[in-house]
Parts: sequence; structure tokens; C-alpha cells
Amino acid sequence: MDDMERTARSLAKEEEILERLRRGKNSEQLLETKFPPVPWVIPGFVVPGLTILAGAPKIGKSWLAMGMASALATGGRVFGEIKVEMGDVLLLALEDTERRLKERLEKMWVRGSIHLNIRTEWPVGPECIRYLEAWMDEYRETKAVFIDTLQKVSGIVEQNSYRETYNAAAGLKKIADRYSVAIIVMHHTTKVVMQDFVHSVNGSVGLTGAADTVITMQRLRMKNDGVLSVTGRDVEEKEYGIRFDPTIGTWTLLDEVPKERPGWEPRHFRDGKKEAAGGDD
Repeated sequence: MDDMERTARSLAKEEEILERLRRGKNSEQLLETKFPPVPWVIPGFVVPGLTILAGAPKIGKSWLAMGMASALATGGRVFGEIKVEMGDVLLLALEDTERRLKERLEKMWVRGSIHLNIRTEWPVGPECIRYLEAWMDEYRETKAVFIDTLQKVSGIVEQNSYRETYNAAAGLKKIADRYSVAIIVMHHTTKVVMQDFVHSVNGSVGLTGAADTVITMQRLRMKNDGVLSVTGRDVEEKEYGIRFDPTIGTWTLLDEVPKERPGWEPRHFRDGKKEAAGGDD
């Protein structure tokens, strides 16, 4: 490469940098910009992007995921009252068998739908992301992907590693943003009860930091009523009272938020946390 070619390339690179620096808006332009309304997938709860839905083991996360996925695939109602638009859905039920999933669907009295695709096996780690990309390229109309659970696809070895948890979440978020699809990932909460519900999500803050929305579920064992806490970049931070009906495996909203919380005794907190009694992670 001679000097003239080097100079030409250098100038081209500088021009490219300048062009990239000119992109964007000042505050006046931004205030004048018209943006479309938030494209709700589940109004008040889920928008396109990465959502972490966390709760203790056996609390009913899988039932809730199945209910949401079925409602979206049939244009039904989430929590029995929130109307959603029908669309294609992928449910990765990776901790269940097809027999158990059929039994759940029958128990919930939901009708079958060609719009709800269910898989009980899926690759782990980078292969998971490649398969999701291939799915979205093939099924462009997919509006939501439910993953039950994160550990089954992430390949995370050390839950408290910021790098591992952030990279796992960032890979899923990249797919969600690229295809404008809602990816809802089931995950566990910790054994430690936290005053800030976001901090109760198991693992490093890299996981919740990368997510667009964080939803946690709380329910006392042997009780049907619980609390759903929601926060995110495009959703209102709010708490909801929820009730589980074990006879039909469905969740509904309550008029009030239950006062009774699992392990939540504020006077016993130290440094914002307290060991919860019992329970598995």
C-alpha cells in the first residue's frame, strides 16, 4: 500500500467518524419527534424486549407462563381480564415433558391453537441464541417467546458472576431488540428476602441490569394469594395482588395487594435483607 492509498483510507475513516458523530438529535429536535405508543404485548406488564419473571421454586411461574402464552395465542385474557391481541408464540417448557404439558393445558381448560408452539428441548449457550435467531427468521410473526427456565438455556456456571449473567441476558435482549419480540424468561428468586424486589432475583445484578422489565412473584406456601411486583424501562412500577386457583391452574388479579408477604418482616431486616425461613432455591 503506497502513501496515497494510506492517506485516502485515513481520510475516509475520519469522514466516517464525523458522520457517526453527526447522528442523533439535540433536545429541541427530540421534543419535536413523534413516537408511536408503547406496543404492549400484555398491557401493563410486557412490552417487546427482555422480561425476567422470577419467583421461588414451585410457586406457579410455569402455570403463569402457560396462561400468558395461551392467551396470546388465542387472543384471550391474561389474569382473566387483560385482553391481548392474538399472535404467534413460542413456549420453551424445558423443565417439563409433553405429557405433563398436555395435562396442564387440559386442566386449564384452554383451547388448542396453531399459534402456540411448544418445545421441551432447546440448545444451551451461544447455540440457544443461534436457534432463536433462526426461529425468528423463519417465523417473523412471533410476538412472544417464553423460556422456562433461564438456567436451561443460559449455560451460566457461576450465578454471582456479573459477566456471565449479563452476557446471558444481553444475548437474549439482542434477539428481542432485533426482532421487536417479547422474550419472557422464568428465573428463581433468592433465599434472602430483600426489601427491593429487584434484588431478590437470583444471581448477579448483571441479569436484572440487562433486562428491560423485571417481574417478581411472592406467595406463601399453602396460600393462594400472592404479590406480583413489576418495574421496567417502559412499564409503570407497580404491585398487584394475585390469586392462584390450583383446581384449574390459573392466576387472576385481586382488587388489593395482600399485606402478608413471605418472610417480609421489616423490623428484622439488617442492611436491607433478612434470611427467609426454609425453602429451596
